[in-house]
Amino acid sequence: MFCIKCGKKAEIGNFCKKCFLERTELFTIDNLSVTLCDCKRYLYNDKWYPYLSLEKLIKEIVSKNIKKNFKIIEEDIKMRKIGNGYKVRIVCKGRVNNLTKTEEKTITVTIKKRLCDNCTKLRGNYYEAVLQIRNEDILKKIIEMLGNKPYIINKVKNGYDIKLINKRDAKIIKQIKGITVIKSFKHVTRKKDKNIFREFYSVR
Repeated sequence: MFCIKCGKKAEIGNFCKKCFLERTELFTIDNLSVTLCDCKRYLYNDKWYPYLSLEKLIKEIVSKNIKKNFKIIEEDIKMRKIGNGYKVRIVCKGRVNNLTKTEEKTITVTIKKRLCDNCTKLRGNYYEAVLQIRNEDILKKIIEMLGNKPYIINKVKNGYDIKLINKRDAKIIKQIKGITVIKSFKHVTRKKDKNIFREFYSVR
């Protein structure tokens, strides 16, 4: 019996090994899009999550979206920036009917920009606490400690104001030694028969 494609000896069904592997897809993957906010968060299943490295994030998302038709034993993902996204090359090695196959595919990952819920609140002037910083060394330390927490910095006459979405994030200042903190409150509105106050922390 001969391979119906190339005429060589058929070894798997109506195909030789080479033609069988050529017509068999090891994996499939579609073009992808990733929605990011400027605060280094990405949208996944309608929820926002922080990320540190964009390239690492894209590799993780690409890997999760590989649809494996057979067992994959090796996976290599490389990318390069193009326009508003990335061109991603995926090389997988796997086993198909006890045969080893290496397959390569290239996709485009489009980057979309959107404000996350927290940044939308901040842009709408919603915040629960303000850190009033008058020393640049303290400012740098606080920014480092806040990490990916949502905040906006405003330059004011005597220093900087850091506006925080969540007042509990203001607790980080307790970790800084050698500073003086004066806490005050300002009534901003009334909601469901409750007075809503904004917290202010003067840090020196």
